[in-house]
Amino acid sequence: MRGLPGNAAYSASKGGLIAMSQAVADEVGGSGVRVNVICPGPIETEMLMQSKLRDFLLKNKESLLPPEDIAGAALCLASDLSGGLNSQVITVRNSNRW
Repeated sequence: MRGLPGNAAYSASKGGLIAMSQAVADEVGGSGVRVNVICPGPIETEMLMQSKLRDFLLKNKESLLPPEDIAGAALCLASDLSGGLNSQVITVRNSNRW
């Protein structure tokens, strides 16, 4: 949802995925296929812990999410509970806007 310093290409690719998913959702919506996106905050992974941006992203340690929080959002989207959701961007994060 936001660009990261020193990561313009990566940030642009994430924005492109959001736009692409919304276009695809409109293209296939009539066939019963739903397309949504999950945009997580910082997730507690080995990749994040090794990242040069770790300290920038984790200014507030409470913003770190366990992988299970993202899995919960994915399970919701895969269930009947999300029947009315299509072409949506689901943001899963605590207090950190990154």
